[in-house]
Amino acid sequence: MKESEAKNVRFIYNCYLDGHSIVSILKELKKEAIPSPTGKDTWSKKTVENILTNIKYTGTVIILVDDIQYKIADHHPAIISSDAFDAVQIERDLRSNITTDSNGISSRKNSKYSSIRTIRETHDYEKDRLRLLNKLEEYKLQDIKAERLGILPNSKNV
Repeated sequence: MKESEAKNVRFIYNCYLDGHSIVSILKELKKEAIPSPTGKDTWSKKTVENILTNIKYTGTVIILVDDIQYKIADHHPAIISSDAFDAVQIERDLRSNITTDSNGISSRKNSKYSSIRTIRETHDYEKDRLRLLNKLEEYKLQDIKAERLGILPNSKNV
């Protein structure tokens, strides 16, 4: 990946972590005259969403073995830190208008908008944050178990 492309990825992550929505990021990219990966003047919403959810920018790859996903860290040079990636995933989940109850049943939130302000007013933000951090820790433990079993002998914990 070219340094200019890496700079764009970091710009998108920084905007999102600064509180910008996807639409707001699109406006910032246009304002800064940053061309899309295909060279167009405007970016698609899906492209920005894909950048924000693609773990490859942390230098990690995911492989699938017998329907089990394994992460291999430090596969290639990282553009963003794992911490930044994890923070964006937590923030995306907190901003989502989909909620999951204690029985694992998903539903839409009652509020019309799922902005951070609305979430903080109507939900226990700290409880959601801890739940998401625990979920991230579960994934890390799966990687540790796989490494101990010798399934991923050259992997590093993410």
